[in-house]
Amino acid sequence: MKVINIIGHSCSGKTTFISGLVEKLNDLGPVATIKHLGHHHYSLEKGKDTTVFYEHGVTISAGIDPDKTVLVSRTNDLTPVLDLLADQGIEFSVIEGFKTIGLPAVVIGDLESDKVLFRNPTHDEVMSGLDKFPGYDTLHSIEAAVRRAGLDAKTRYREGNKTSGIPDTDVCTTGPTMHNHRVTDQFPQAVMMTISIPANLTEKQLSQGCKTYQKILTGISSEISHEYEQVRVSVGVRNSWNFSVTCEILIAVLAGDFETASRVVAAVHGRIRRKTADMSP
Repeated sequence: MKVINIIGHSCSGKTTFISGLVEKLNDLGPVATIKHLGHHHYSLEKGKDTTVFYEHGVTISAGIDPDKTVLVSRTNDLTPVLDLLADQGIEFSVIEGFKTIGLPAVVIGDLESDKVLFRNPTHDEVMSGLDKFPGYDTLHSIEAAVRRAGLDAKTRYREGNKTSGIPDTDVCTTGPTMHNHRVTDQFPQAVMMTISIPANLTEKQLSQGCKTYQKILTGISSEISHEYEQVRVSVGVRNSWNFSVTCEILIAVLAGDFETASRVVAAVHGRIRRKTADMSP
């Protein structure tokens, strides 16, 4: 999921700009928006059941009508909201008004910022520069990426390319734990293994930016997938713009057995440690 932060002074035209941008992004994939309300408290309709439940301390209160679902969550932290959106398959999250979180931004107007990717751009300029915005992954989203790669490999396997395919086996996961399920005795078991590791980068490494870090992870994922022909690997980053607080490396591996999956996870982790150490100037 790409996170596109739009910032600027009040009445600078942010909402108008976002409205046009999301229309273009919708042509590429699912889009979500998040608005930072600052000191303005959002008003919940008094007396309604959803509001009453929230006022009595529930963590999340939801109301569903024939057209939509409305969620009220007790968190005021951006990270779990981004987790939720990424887990739902959102590809572009456009957030407005988060000026102090260190996220690279599109600046509308003359607001001072040291995180400017674009200032007063056109919609087409932002669309052409989507690769500049940080990605946001969760364990669930990288598991989904590995499953898609595995399904593609199964198709090739059934079509006769048995040198590089994953056996036609169901894969079950629940968070970071592993399960395997044998469909037939003809093929080995398939195991999905996922782990989360703190990034723990140095200040010198951080100075090279999250884009450099993510490029290294993408390269490692590709290398491992080529070295282990019957394995699929996905590597991602959660909170890639904020290494010092909650940034995590996420690794998902789909393999034919537990031993192979464990070996590949260890290989990926070791390669990440070596290559990120080389990021220091």
